[in-house]
Amino acid sequence: MLVHFSDEAASPAEKRGLLTQDLCFGRGWLRYLPPASILFMGALANQGPLNKVDLGDWIRAGCRDGERGWDAEAWDPVKVWTDEEWQQARDAEEHGPFPFAFGPDDPADAAGANAEEIEDRERELARSDAYSQALGIAPVRTMADVLRYMIACGVVIERTEGEDVVYDLNPDVELPAEVLPLSDEDRAREDSLRWQDVHEATAQSIIRLFDPDGEDRPERKRTSLTRLARELDSDFESVRAGVLNLLDEGDFTTTIDIEDAAPPQVFELVVDWERFAATRISLRFAVGGNDEPDDSVVS
Repeated sequence: MLVHFSDEAASPAEKRGLLTQDLCFGRGWLRYLPPASILFMGALANQGPLNKVDLGDWIRAGCRDGERGWDAEAWDPVKVWTDEEWQQARDAEEHGPFPFAFGPDDPADAAGANAEEIEDRERELARSDAYSQALGIAPVRTMADVLRYMIACGVVIERTEGEDVVYDLNPDVELPAEVLPLSDEDRAREDSLRWQDVHEATAQSIIRLFDPDGEDRPERKRTSLTRLARELDSDFESVRAGVLNLLDEGDFTTTIDIEDAAPPQVFELVVDWERFAATRISLRFAVGGNDEPDDSVVS
């Protein structure tokens, strides 16, 4: 998932929100934390340092079995589909806004879907358990384990304020590859995603040149790296990288090889709007209670 957010933040709440976004997307920790960790991320992003009692209130309000407090299950039950539910889901996707969700390789029936759900969960737990073992902590099974895992990774810091122990997001956390025993494949993916993230702001700016929400949005733009750099008030190498980000998703194409293109060389940048709708999601994200959303496109 690629997301671009504004770097401008005036208030402490906005800065906490931007830190959360950086931890999750910029540094990639969202891919290596248990799903339940998003509850703690949200709590600390919205309210700043919290003690264990306050975090416990978030668990009780936000967890499926929150009445168990810190002993609440960290993992939701595996989804079990009925044939009727599976068919309804496929029908809804086929006629809804996201027809890309089901493809030829997806299960044809509920039995296949359920088997896949179980395999996915077993794989997720095995990976989480391996990371926990490497960190020298117990496997993640409860919400208490989730917080312990986040502290061991360095995503959350624990400190004493007066007579209280509080927890907060760590702005200096290392990258996942520096903390966890990632596979070579995961390391390569993280390198690629960080490179994309560096240039995602430029890619978003190029998308806006096509006015994706407009009624008369164009399908192609005749331009050059030099022209784009001038339009975006950027340098042509940053623009080149931004275009390459767009090409990676497959909804944008060019009439020349952008990697080797000379800055003044004219080409056409073409967008497939149907594929654009199927691979990118418009996102309006407000942080820190700010009612002014940041329009971005997630891919």
